[in-house]
Amino acid sequence: MSTVPPGEPIQELIEQIAQTLQRSVAVDDPDLVLIGSSTHFEDVDEARLSSLVGRKITGRIRDHVLGRGAKSWKELTVVPAYPEIGMTQDRLCFPLRSRYELLGFMWVLGQSITDDERRIALDGAEHIRQALARQTQSMTESRAESEALLSDVLSPRMDTRSRAAQSMRERGMFAEAKSFVVLSVIIGEKSRSEFGEPPVDIVREAFLKASQGRWRSSCASADLDSEFTVLLGSRTSIPPADSHSLAESIHREIERLDRRIADAMVIGIGANQPNLETARESHAQASIAVKVGRARALSVVAWADHPADALIAALLKDEPESSLIPPALRELNETQRESTLLLVEAFLNHAGNAVRTAEDMGIHRTTVYYRIDRFEATTGLDLNDGSTRFLLQFWLGSRHFRHDSPPK
Repeated sequence: MSTVPPGEPIQELIEQIAQTLQRSVAVDDPDLVLIGSSTHFEDVDEARLSSLVGRKITGRIRDHVLGRGAKSWKELTVVPAYPEIGMTQDRLCFPLRSRYELLGFMWVLGQSITDDERRIALDGAEHIRQALARQTQSMTESRAESEALLSDVLSPRMDTRSRAAQSMRERGMFAEAKSFVVLSVIIGEKSRSEFGEPPVDIVREAFLKASQGRWRSSCASADLDSEFTVLLGSRTSIPPADSHSLAESIHREIERLDRRIADAMVIGIGANQPNLETARESHAQASIAVKVGRARALSVVAWADHPADALIAALLKDEPESSLIPPALRELNETQRESTLLLVEAFLNHAGNAVRTAEDMGIHRTTVYYRIDRFEATTGLDLNDGSTRFLLQFWLGSRHFRHDSPPK
């Protein structure tokens, strides 16, 4: 987050540099969210004003700056004026880095600079860098502790979960919460961000933005292995619409920051659990919901909304050997058209109601009857038999979770 804790002299340093140079100065965090800015001088342009009003650099200006490789800069860099996007003034960018990471940027409007002015700006940038490094270290330590506790409260060991839950309560986390829901954010294994940022950093930034308001003091998050996990707590049962709304907000923020990452991710939502010790069950449900989302091409999925798919996903942990599959089912992909299999699946999902199936598939109900009759005749499967209907519905539904899944 970009808020400077009390006692850090960043704002004062910004003003000192600006007054000495008689130029407008601003400091942003690595995601171009404003940390602090000086009073205006005559060098102000539309781009600076918009970043001050919105408290961050967005849109074409953000794309332009990041597209020039700002996150990889290691020394003073000139960003030339670009009037088409409101940048009528040149800018001097001073990257602020610790030994391990980018901490932010200091911006000075105007290009020409004397050796004395450069020394003043560099000295000021170093003091700001040190303040940001102290802030980041403190936040990192706090986040690491919180993430370790969240990881333990989701552990398969009951004793580990109990100790973590007690530690959370002692630290004032979820002190009055009686209901808990877990969100699991999974990003595609081969996904790459548009500007080279670690995908988890984009997800974390999106979560921090989306969780402002109700969830600000009643949630915890952690980067656990290959997923970003969010734990929500509430005094009363969390309505499904509320957890779904938060997940949708996170997705929108990720889409705003990086569409490529948004297209490759799925957010799964578990069901309410009565205490921290059982939050692991909501986490397991959220993980299954992610599998359903991948199978059904959905970006946000609640476990409770897809009971049949969720059960199939939970049961199909491994790809079954073909020799164990009844021949009539095993041969369907070879003997039947994909459109026929989708129609039969829809017919079974609608409990054999031809009218609803026709509406779902966008065809006439007589066509449904004809194609179902043809399917039975060519496969020898009797859809009036309860066991056959169950077997076929399970098999067709499970295709979405297997390697022979239908095209999306």
